Amino acid sequence: MVSASALAPAIVLLPFVSFVVALFGREYLPKRGAFGGIAATAGSLALSLWMLLSVRNGTAFQETYYTWATGVGSQPWELTFGALIDPLSALMLVIVSVVALLVHVFSLGYMNDEGERDLPRYYAGLGLFTASMLGFVIADNLLMAFMFFELVGLCSYLLLGFHFREPGPPSAAQKAFLVTRFGDYFFLVGVVAVFTPFGTPTFTGAGSFPLPLEARLTG
Repeated sequence: MVSASALAPAIVLLPFVSFVVALFGREYLPKRGAFGGIAATAGSLALSLWMLLSVRNGTAFQETYYTWATGVGSQPWELTFGALIDPLSALMLVIVSVVALLVHVFSLGYMNDEGERDLPRYYAGLGLFTASMLGFVIADNLLMAFMFFELVGLCSYLLLGFHFREPGPPSAAQKAFLVTRFGDYFFLVGVVAVFTPFGTPTFTGAGSFPLPLEARLTG
């Protein structure tokens, strides 16, 4: 039987696949990519419910899937992509998946297939937004969370400015983008502030150092 930790990346990858399909399939897709996004988000919801059942007794798991940078020397460090699933994050996966599924379904009626232009671009952005939110929830380290948070900001900009031919949406998208970048700057400062003394941005542990944190800070 496949473990829950092995399927955790699929929660993020399903809506990401719908983003790729809507982006490149475009006019060949039924409902311009809406059905693919609904199916992918429903799959993420099903897996999220399974995750919630898997950790319902207070258990948790952390899995590292890829190490993309490592350091050597007396203070080794590494940057990874992984998942940390506990009862709180599993519940958030369910909430995000439910809301995203409702948005996909309601978009069938709100985004008129006859009166709207570039609908595949809208559903592609919606799929990437869903994947980014789910990736932010399962992230097991601050840097990974920062990356997905930046993707969320990018998707917000793209979706707010979807009707870019009209005068209002581009201005609203630009204002939202600039305001969130101000907060992202301090997010990145926090990531660096955690990584520098501990040698790792992960949520569950610190790197090995010859001196305790207090000694390092006081010199």
